Amino acid sequence: MGPVIWYAAQWYVGAIVCVTSTKFFVDVNPQFVKTITLTQSLVCVVCARLWITSAHAAGDRPGSDGVSLPGAAAAPPPRGGVTPWRAVPPRLRLLIVASAFTWWGGFCLTYMAFSMMHASVVEIVKATEAFPTVMLAALFVKGGGPTVAEVLALGTIVAGVCFASCGEGTYSAAGILATLLANLNFAACNLCLKVAFGGQRYLNDANMLYRICQFAMLFELCGAAPELMLGLPHQSPGGGLAIASLLLVNGVSNFVHSRGMVMVCKHVRLSAQSAINCVRRGVLTVWTALFFGTGISVLNGVGIGVTILGVFLFETLRSARVRSPPKVLTRR
Repeated sequence: MGPVIWYAAQWYVGAIVCVTSTKFFVDVNPQFVKTITLTQSLVCVVCARLWITSAHAAGDRPGSDGVSLPGAAAAPPPRGGVTPWRAVPPRLRLLIVASAFTWWGGFCLTYMAFSMMHASVVEIVKATEAFPTVMLAALFVKGGGPTVAEVLALGTIVAGVCFASCGEGTYSAAGILATLLANLNFAACNLCLKVAFGGQRYLNDANMLYRICQFAMLFELCGAAPELMLGLPHQSPGGGLAIASLLLVNGVSNFVHSRGMVMVCKHVRLSAQSAINCVRRGVLTVWTALFFGTGISVLNGVGIGVTILGVFLFETLRSARVRSPPKVLTRR
């Protein structure tokens, strides 16, 4: 439990700094929403590579558990501890590429929502990530559909989001739609990560994040190219140096956030990860509302509370169902 708390703390702190710096950037440079996702992945690739190298030098040898087939003797890792791409089986490659694509889509859509609405509203709506999680579980996981009690809990979440959004001046239908699509992407990314980590011995934690960020950077480069053709982001009171410093802080905090999220995804069940994510959404909602000076009305506060209560109720019901042993029918 100790490591999970440490990884969750990284997830929380990284998210707070990343969301705050991203909001600052998109407020003054709304035409460069895709560019900031590119710089985030670029910094993440560098940080993940340093993580691999430092762990390898310390004797953890990232990649030594990931270059052989199950049951075969592990081959010595290459210099630097990076597992060769050719050593990764096709199915795992597909999962990594799918994770990278949905990762990129989730962040890109979230930052588009930031440019349309207040950050606290975006974080409130993102608490409904349980919806796409249920949809994907029902489609791809045997017996993963919701029960009646879980549907009622989801209804509580929807009601809470409606109350929390009332009176918010930056509320927009386009922003809500972008946030909901981001939820769908992140839910798919979490599912792909969970399947990728399950039972494979080809990539460890650092190599997994390294490869995902590499492919995400390729997708983001395609998306950011039209923006970069118009010029570089420069609108800031401090000029180019201030923008570069902001993007560096944003990228490092995104790496800390991503590392914590990936490690939590590996060590806990998907339902438990959603519960941890729910608490993170609540923290981010309060933080962004107070930091950016929006304030929280009584109705908004009730809505936030109902939303978080609904998500906790939903995850409690799902966790109880996961822990329940399957009933075996026998003929008498």
